[in-house]
Amino acid sequence: MGTKIPEFELPNSRGDKINIKEFINKKNVIIVLFRDIHWPYCRWHAAELRRNLEKIEELDGYLYPILADSEQNAQKMEKKYARKYAIFFDPSKEVQNLLNQQVKFWKGGRMPGLLIIDKLGVIQYAYYSDSMKDLPKTEELLEVLKMINI
Repeated sequence: MGTKIPEFELPNSRGDKINIKEFINKKNVIIVLFRDIHWPYCRWHAAELRRNLEKIEELDGYLYPILADSEQNAQKMEKKYARKYAIFFDPSKEVQNLLNQQVKFWKGGRMPGLLIIDKLGVIQYAYYSDSMKDLPKTEELLEVLKMINI
């Protein structure tokens, strides 16, 4: 936390390629590090974020969820669970590694993670899960967004 987000660019389920630096001075960005479409907790979290998307956007938030999976599975995840927002994908897992997404083989592989970046590109919140079902509460994310908007 407190450091600038490293620059990266990923494609999303809608065919766009967006560089994280495009949001500097415009939006707060919530980066969600998903494992893949097959894990129920990733699907649940995508749907939970969809249910709260209006609240996130009211606080100048932009969702930049990254799936460590294929383009086809990113499209499926958007269609079935996200619906209102695009899913970025990184089958090489380069960006997940750059953002320090933890891998714990004895717990099933890649753990969920979440970062909140302020409008200046500084990481203000980092949550790295200890298990597949360990996800931050939406209320906590909204409170962080409120705090960095002051």
